[in-house]
Amino acid sequence: MNTLYNEDLRNHNASWIDNITNDQIEVNDWLVPQINKHNILFAGTGNSSLAIQTHNTANLIDGFTIIRSEYDLGVKLGIPNYRVYYVDKYSDELLGLPNQYDFIVDINLSSYAKDIECFARMMNNYLALLKPQGKIVSHTNGLSYVCQSVRCISYYST
Repeated sequence: MNTLYNEDLRNHNASWIDNITNDQIEVNDWLVPQINKHNILFAGTGNSSLAIQTHNTANLIDGFTIIRSEYDLGVKLGIPNYRVYYVDKYSDELLGLPNQYDFIVDINLSSYAKDIECFARMMNNYLALLKPQGKIVSHTNGLSYVCQSVRCISYYST
């Protein structure tokens, strides 16, 4: 990894790793029933709950993180069709991932974006990694981070 926008995050205590967040539960509840031989990419692997819940029905699951404890946990699980990468979502290194995806899951889509340009780069990279008809899955709470530092448009789900 050659680019990390916030070095402090690399060794973050990742207190959430022992528990699943409410946002993750809601996204998993929505997504897991839809997985049938799909390729999944998810950002911020956390406690790898998505991989644990989908590895029997997914074709493959790739996760990436910049937090060492999340990476270590994902690797330690030893799930055969789950690979974890140590990559920053705001870096173009993301484009080096080896697959195209039906679902890209990022619970906190705009977390720690330093500006709208970083956010736009990440979204463009996600779009390049999606298969045709692929979907980016997030949680509405995760969209609030970018709005704290830059002017943004509010999106409403129906």
